[in-house]
Amino acid sequence: MESGRVDIPSYSMYGLVVRSEVMLPLVPILGSSLLRPAWDFSYGSPGAVIPPLENPVAAIRCEHGSITCARYDLPDGTWIQAASLGTFHVASDGRRVDIYPMPETDELLLGHFLVGPVAAFVLDRLTYPSLHASAVVTEYGAVAFLGPKGHGKSTMAANFLRRGGELLTDDTLPLVRQGGVIWGMPGLATMKVWSETAKHTLGITDDLPGISPSLDKKVIALDGRYKRARQSVRLRALCVLNRYQNEDAKDSRISLEVLKPQQAVLALLAQASLPGLLLPPERARHLRLFADLAVQAPVYLMSFPDGFQHQEATRTRILAELQTLAEIRTT
Repeated sequence: MESGRVDIPSYSMYGLVVRSEVMLPLVPILGSSLLRPAWDFSYGSPGAVIPPLENPVAAIRCEHGSITCARYDLPDGTWIQAASLGTFHVASDGRRVDIYPMPETDELLLGHFLVGPVAAFVLDRLTYPSLHASAVVTEYGAVAFLGPKGHGKSTMAANFLRRGGELLTDDTLPLVRQGGVIWGMPGLATMKVWSETAKHTLGITDDLPGISPSLDKKVIALDGRYKRARQSVRLRALCVLNRYQNEDAKDSRISLEVLKPQQAVLALLAQASLPGLLLPPERARHLRLFADLAVQAPVYLMSFPDGFQHQEATRTRILAELQTLAEIRTT
């Protein structure tokens, strides 16, 4: 991988323009040379010396306790070191990321890391904090789905997409305050789903590209296949997903419990993106935004049964609640 490409493509990410020397898993913007990027992804200069990185100020660890991603704050900015991928230097203003990949690093895998964790970190630096959430736009407004990994956020969003909904974002939901209202920013023109979700929820049986050979998650290009939002949208509801095992076939309860203000804010804080890489003062900045968001839009604890056969009933229940909220707003 070499620096110094003549034509550096630009991409649309989270409603912003990003210029990247690294190939990203997105379709480049045509005529992008006339656009001013919000930030740049660039390969570090050949021969550049990475400073000694010791005693990380924050880190993400795997289930066995090993550090998979570490953050180091130095006078020249922030350095992020990702195991098996490389080292990334984020300028103090967040406008530039220099990339120092490890030898033989797969550029596609590197691109997925850039549009995921690195982008979420930079967005926070640019004052766009984000939630670990997927969100869709319906005829009654936008709803976001939150929850830890494996709780069905992307599957829930895919359920709406197949039936005509618009995807606002998948996995990372940046927030922006405009005129006293908090909006969800549009995500990437792709979504990542497990093979079973692609087959049973979206009805896709053709071969889809994967994120990596070791992971069964597939990448779906939305343009030409599904609708997606291209502008920021006001959030009308947020659902913290609680999927339970449906051992009794007769038990298919779907409930939406409105969380009290304090519970709602704590739930949003728990689902902030990259908690392992953000420092306490940075997370504290999110408190006011999340508190205002919880006032603007109800935060629900949503319990629903596991199983693809319950998806239509789940979607119908959410739409009914959004319709009720819309009727209340117009009275």
